[in-house]
Amino acid sequence: MRYLQIALVMFIAVFCISACGKLPTGSGEKIAYLNWEEAVKNHPRHEALKQGQAEYDKLLAYRDQQADIAKKQIAGLALLQKIKQNSKSSYYEADYRTSLYAKQAQEQHDFKAVLAQAAAEADEMLAAEHESIENDYRLRIFNIRLQLDTLRLKPEERKKLTDELKALHAEENQKLAEVNAKREAIIAEKTAPYREEMQGRIAAYAAQLRGELNGKLADDIAKDNADLKKGPEAFSGVLEVIDKRLGKIKEGNDKIAAEIKTDIEGRVERLAKERGYTIVFSKVKVNVKADDITKEVINGLQKSK
Repeated sequence: MRYLQIALVMFIAVFCISACGKLPTGSGEKIAYLNWEEAVKNHPRHEALKQGQAEYDKLLAYRDQQADIAKKQIAGLALLQKIKQNSKSSYYEADYRTSLYAKQAQEQHDFKAVLAQAAAEADEMLAAEHESIENDYRLRIFNIRLQLDTLRLKPEERKKLTDELKALHAEENQKLAEVNAKREAIIAEKTAPYREEMQGRIAAYAAQLRGELNGKLADDIAKDNADLKKGPEAFSGVLEVIDKRLGKIKEGNDKIAAEIKTDIEGRVERLAKERGYTIVFSKVKVNVKADDITKEVINGLQKSK
């Protein structure tokens, strides 16, 4: 049995032989044989040892089962934690974008007033130039339209006037576009300082917001990791209790096994002295004549019960 791995070969004489050796011819040695396993099975304490080993095996199987369940649960908790952290990360990212968009919208709203003021100043600066262009082309355009509307013209004459009207419109639009480009340049120049300040405020807010949200996420992850760590720690505590119990059971089993070994060896030694055996084998491995003292040892053990 695995709880009592003993292969006894007792040497009462002053010499011993190997498992496949031979006794010297005419040595006159008196030899005995003991079925060690049978003696162990019939020992009064064997049933207690058997029950103790069964209890140990059962508890060990329970420990292994609980360890397997705990590993799966911990793995499942780790996966859930990862999903939870990803969800939090997505939530914080959405919160970041929403808050940043709100800040940008507020800055753009405030910037409209600055832009309107700059546009008004640019229009005032270019009003005279804009009016001069319109006045310069208004009369010429009016005269051509008047001719087209009131005079009876030949097709080639009408085409000529129409082409001239288109050319005047194109020329006026070109000059007005140049004035408008000046207007945009004036507005850009006047609003540039505020635009830079606005962009700086948005960038600083984005950095601050990102830092705060990253800090929250890091705190959440640290808390989750601490909570997850409690699982293995608690499980280790449970295993420690089971291991202590296993140790006590094993200690008791080892004590019983030692008692059985001592009792059998003591009984064998007593018989050896009484009958003059010089060698006692726990199993016969050589072709020698040997007395089987198994029953006598068992009887002696039973009587001492």
